[in-house]
Amino acid sequence: MTSVLVFGSINMDVVTACERHPRPGETLLGKSLAFHAGGKGANQAIAAARCAGKSYLYGSVGADDFGGRMLAYLQENGVDTCGVSVESGASTGLAVITVDAQGENTIVVTPGANVLARAPEHLPESMTGAAVALAQLETPIAEIAVLFARVKANGGTTILNPSPYRPLAQELLQNTTMLIANEEELAQLTGRPASADPRDIIPALKTTDCPLPSCIITLGSAGLILAERDRAAVHFGGHEVEAIDTTGAGDCFAGWFAAELAAGRSLEDAARRANAAAAISVTRAGAGPSVPTKSEVESFLNR
Repeated sequence: MTSVLVFGSINMDVVTACERHPRPGETLLGKSLAFHAGGKGANQAIAAARCAGKSYLYGSVGADDFGGRMLAYLQENGVDTCGVSVESGASTGLAVITVDAQGENTIVVTPGANVLARAPEHLPESMTGAAVALAQLETPIAEIAVLFARVKANGGTTILNPSPYRPLAQELLQNTTMLIANEEELAQLTGRPASADPRDIIPALKTTDCPLPSCIITLGSAGLILAERDRAAVHFGGHEVEAIDTTGAGDCFAGWFAAELAAGRSLEDAARRANAAAAISVTRAGAGPSVPTKSEVESFLNR
């Protein structure tokens, strides 16, 4: 039975490709324009569904064309959208993304209906003690705290991806099982300088007062670090691939990791497999559309 619930944002991504990112006040000509399913919640739900066969998504869209397209796309990709509300007085969230020739992106998000997202009053029947709930910070933090409290009380696992970073309320941290953050978000959380070098991060973790029992720091092409309170931190190296578009790679990792964890894999094995899924995703355009299938991840790991 499905045991991954994602609470988060649902956006339409408007993606333009250009040789480089414009400087302030500068206008550049783009090479292409594309519309992709996006939003951190939607991306992570699709990743979890690609891994597990199905996932639940709770959030909000507007009663507009983008909202209808997003719901249809999610459903086509194994995401149960019964928990997604359609808000007549709001527009669907929109992300404007610029991708340069090296595959690096800049993103501006207009939340729209995402600010109206509400935590489910009752968890789906399949959300048993082995269930995993995953959330980000593009929906109201107070609602995430409500959801996490319900899942923890039901014996489940809660994973928080603090992106885009905002100060974390103590109530939310108390009901968070683990954190998945990139190096910039870790720096904001701890007040330390940002670094993607494991040689800088691992020693710093030993002296950082992290309120959570475990965390994962994603490092882009450098892989990730898995840190647990009572064990030495472990670095998983990145995979050498030709990056075309890094949009949504972190979401792919988080959703895939949640699904592998819900399937009973260890933290290490779930992280290793999610690392492979994220590596495959950067070789393709878009966020949701770039998430690999389970068979593709298996083939990648068995190369």
